[in-house]
Amino acid sequence: MMSVRAAQSNLPGCPHLSPTWSPPESAEDSPHPLRTHRYARHKGIYLTASGWDEGSVDFLVDELRVPFLKMASADLTNFPLLEHAAAKKVPVILSTGDEGKPKLLAYSCLIQKQSSS
Repeated sequence: MMSVRAAQSNLPGCPHLSPTWSPPESAEDSPHPLRTHRYARHKGIYLTASGWDEGSVDFLVDELRVPFLKMASADLTNFPLLEHAAAKKVPVILSTGDEGKPKLLAYSCLIQKQSSS
């Protein structure tokens, strides 16, 4: 696995990536999601994340009150999770991966049907 520093050295012209950044040593060193979210909102930035299961979708919408959800392309065929996300009544962005138009239209229909019920 490539380290963060090694990966950054391969990205010339990306001044926003600090060559000294490194991941936190532990979860305790990471900012709490609610604190990060409040700070971003204070600055006028809307945060969201991908919900990978129903619990994380619930946390994002009910606790963080994200203005929209982003669903990972890996979950395009996870219909129960997509239906759960759509039932939250917030906009859903579907990451498409390399799916073709027919499947994307079917996924979009599923989200629209669930969010309107």
